[in-house]
Amino acid sequence: MSDNDNRSISRTFAILRAFEGGARRLTLTELATTCGLNKTTVLRIARSLVAEGVLQRDQSGTFSVAYGLLALAIAEIGSNGLLELAAGPLEAARNTCGETVQLNVLSGNEVVVLAHRVSRHPLRWDQPPGRRSPVHAGAASLSILAFLDENKASAMLAEADLVLPGSGRRLELPDLLSRLETTRRQGYIVTSGERIAGGWGVGAPVFDGAGQVFASVSVNGPISRLMQDNVQANAIRAAREAAEALSLALKRNGTSMEGVAASAAT
Repeated sequence: MSDNDNRSISRTFAILRAFEGGARRLTLTELATTCGLNKTTVLRIARSLVAEGVLQRDQSGTFSVAYGLLALAIAEIGSNGLLELAAGPLEAARNTCGETVQLNVLSGNEVVVLAHRVSRHPLRWDQPPGRRSPVHAGAASLSILAFLDENKASAMLAEADLVLPGSGRRLELPDLLSRLETTRRQGYIVTSGERIAGGWGVGAPVFDGAGQVFASVSVNGPISRLMQDNVQANAIRAAREAAEALSLALKRNGTSMEGVAASAAT
């Protein structure tokens, strides 16, 4: 392989790594600045990545990660048995509560849907694999954030714009920290309208074989149905049981998920 080939590969990875740490959309100028490359070089490589389905570009010219890259990450994650181990608990949870169930993993300052089982109700929540959410909003995210190392969680919150996408309301940090403490105490969290207006969710943490939180199981649906006491109770039970079953399976296998967040970040 020639020096030019090596240089091109290094530049390509530099562009992809610019999206790590929760950066979702970058202009050409931002990409060039982050990578330390000139805009002509970045544009040439980025156009190739768009053509391959790895990046996407909107009408304003802003670049973001496309689902093609996530598909490669999911294939890698699947190779360690995570998706296979999660299949049974996710299916059982959906059968228990009748609502959409998701497996979500931390990626930078965001949480990404890795797998889901969609509700059979005509009116339902459907967030496909690859959909991202900020770490401070929604049950899928907060149930991970609550159990992270305190220093890591604090660093994430210090960088976050604490606005809820579903309502536009800005969170007060003391109130959020109080909710996280409650989540640690009870083992799950219930939210409504934080990511999407009219949505409701419950999330429970998933721990790997080393006892480190890296993911969550969430149950999501419309507020109109899930605010009913019996439906809510079933949803909470389904999320907790699925998260506990997956955590136990990972513990039995001694499976560490240290690399999962890095794979999902791509």
